[in-house]
Amino acid sequence: MCQISEYTYIDVGSNHPVRSNDFYRSYLNGNHGISIDPLPELNALYKSRKKDLFLNVACVIDKSHDYMLLRSPEHRLSSVVKTDSEHFTRLSLPSISPKDLIQIIDSNLPLVVKIDIEGGDIDLALEFFRTSTSIILLIIETFEGLVGSCPTLDNFENEIQNKYIKCAMTPHNNFYIQKEKWPFPT
Repeated sequence: MCQISEYTYIDVGSNHPVRSNDFYRSYLNGNHGISIDPLPELNALYKSRKKDLFLNVACVIDKSHDYMLLRSPEHRLSSVVKTDSEHFTRLSLPSISPKDLIQIIDSNLPLVVKIDIEGGDIDLALEFFRTSTSIILLIIETFEGLVGSCPTLDNFENEIQNKYIKCAMTPHNNFYIQKEKWPFPT
């Protein structure tokens, strides 16, 4: 098995920079990348992670639309995916596309992308896949382990199957590795 300890990451839906953050331990171990979350109060908290670039925006496929931040009353979850719930606060926010994010990355290290945006995760992952050939590990919130397979996920896996293989799955996330860069037994 190939050992990869140094990499750059794009953390879409990063939330808090320390508490339950998927890349905080990696950051402490010397890695760095781009953390993205539209929650306005996170901007000040990310100042402690000086090697990371924090973008207080929504990562979206199509920047030609206006996006609204939908927040739960507890301010724990947010999404830019439309909802009929009246219990969400709506805030206007700037956005960035996967293509723009890939262009910001200035590194020859392997790239790891994690997407956890409370809706639209699979569609956004597909856009990252179509945009970059340098992603060695793609982590997507899917809830597949809780609800079983879905057509959107099946379509995604069919499109990426020549380049990536699912190497792990939790009740919430699927992990896909690039076959060429990170050999994994099938």
